[in-house]
Amino acid sequence: MKLSDRLMTIASLVPAGCTPADIGTDHAFLPIWLVSEGIAERALAMDVKEGPLSRAREHIEEAGLSGRIKTRLSDGISALAPGEADTLIIAGMGGDLVMRILEEGRDKLREIPTLVLSPQAHVPDVRRYLHHLGYEITEEKMAEEDGKFYFALQAKRSSRRAIGYERAVDYLFGRQLLLRKDPVLLRYLAAEERRCARIRESLTAGGTKEMTPQNRERLCEVIRYSEYIAEAYSSCSAEDGAGSSDSSSSSSAGF
Repeated sequence: MKLSDRLMTIASLVPAGCTPADIGTDHAFLPIWLVSEGIAERALAMDVKEGPLSRAREHIEEAGLSGRIKTRLSDGISALAPGEADTLIIAGMGGDLVMRILEEGRDKLREIPTLVLSPQAHVPDVRRYLHHLGYEITEEKMAEEDGKFYFALQAKRSSRRAIGYERAVDYLFGRQLLLRKDPVLLRYLAAEERRCARIRESLTAGGTKEMTPQNRERLCEVIRYSEYIAEAYSSCSAEDGAGSSDSSSSSSAGF
């Protein structure tokens, strides 16, 4: 089975030898690939709807992996039994839903040392929430597929009392990606820079004096986000990849 670039990026963050539970599995392509490639001996494919789960069973049977991949109807991780999985994979859904699933399953997370997440929106909020839960973001990768950009991150439960980033840009764009000067991130920053320019042009087309209070507020948001993009570029071009310091981490996430 050949995975898409997006799924392959997510799969590359799954630790070898783990027992993953793929939440919102849809076609179950990810657990099938992980087991087929020997990354995982066993896996769970879970979904909140019977329709996707039925398709997942068909694909698992076609791959000859019915004995190694269990399917289960579950809202989030509610149907996950203790000790069944040591890695959660949550991908292909919005960041708000990702955080809701983690919050509602918070008691079960005590037995889950590793999370692999790929939220499709509100990624900075997810990063902050992971730190709030006591997980340290250990790796991040990006994929570009069909003109869209996708973030994927791996987080591990940490014994440290305080976990967090000092800079807003680390939450906005991913500290590991910035440190690595990730080429996909650089393309994403360029795309975001162009998007900001279009929005600013649209908002100021009639002159700033005629702007509504809502548009004026929106313009301020765009300008501030553009400044963070510039800081991210500076971070990527710095010798050590660290960039300048900015203790403010309360920027509007997911602009």
